[in-house]
Amino acid sequence: MPRKSILPRSGLGRNFVLFAILSSLLALVTSGLTAYNDTAFQGLHTFSMAVMLVAYVGVIFSRVSERQRKKIKVLLKPTEQSTSSGGLVYQIVPSHFSSFVFVEPPTTPGKTPGAEQFSDQEYPWMEKIKFSRRDRIVAAVVRNAYVDYDIVEQLLGFPNLVVIDFQGCTVDHEIWSELADLDQLQYLAVFGAINAETEKELRYSLPEVKVINEPVRLIHSSPDTL
Repeated sequence: MPRKSILPRSGLGRNFVLFAILSSLLALVTSGLTAYNDTAFQGLHTFSMAVMLVAYVGVIFSRVSERQRKKIKVLLKPTEQSTSSGGLVYQIVPSHFSSFVFVEPPTTPGKTPGAEQFSDQEYPWMEKIKFSRRDRIVAAVVRNAYVDYDIVEQLLGFPNLVVIDFQGCTVDHEIWSELADLDQLQYLAVFGAINAETEKELRYSLPEVKVINEPVRLIHSSPDTL
C-alpha cells in the first residue's frame, strides 16, 4: 500500500504548509496574468512571489523546530498491581486520562477483529481533535486493529506520543520504520503483535525505543480529570 503524504505534526507547521500551497497557487495565477499584461500585473506578481518565499521559509523553520524539540520527560513506572491474566501494570508518569487516545475499530459480526484494514471513515472523531489537545496526548492504545499506514498516519498527528500499545493487533511489517517519524516515542508494547525476527529488526531500526514484548496494562498516574 503506498504511503500517503503527511502534513507536519504541529499546528503551526500545518498552517505554514497550507499557506505555502495557497501562495504557490497565487504566484501561478499572477504569472499567467503577467504574461498576458506585463505592465498591469507586474507589481502583483512581485508581491505574490514575496509571499510565497515567506511561506516556504516558514515551512523550513517549522520542520527544523520539530526536529530540535527536547525529549518529553515521561516514564513507565512498574506498579505492584497485576492484571487478571498475570500481566504487569505500568503507570505512565506523569499523565492523566486526557493524556491517552484509544483506537479500536467497531466489530463486525462474523469477522475476526483486527483482520481487516483500517478505514479513515471509522474514526472521524480523530480528525476533530484540536491541536492543543493533540499536543497533550502521550500514549496511544490500539486494540483489535489491522495496523497499516492509515493508522500510523493518524498516530503521526499526535506529535508528543511517548508510548504506543499495539498488543494483540495485526501489524503490517512495513509500518515499523514509519514510527521513526515520532521523535518523542520511547516505548512500544507489542505483545502478540510481533514475531522474534521482526522484534530484532525493530530493536535495530529504533534503538532509542524500548520494546516491551510481554503482556502489560498501561494506566495514568493522576486522577481522572480533563
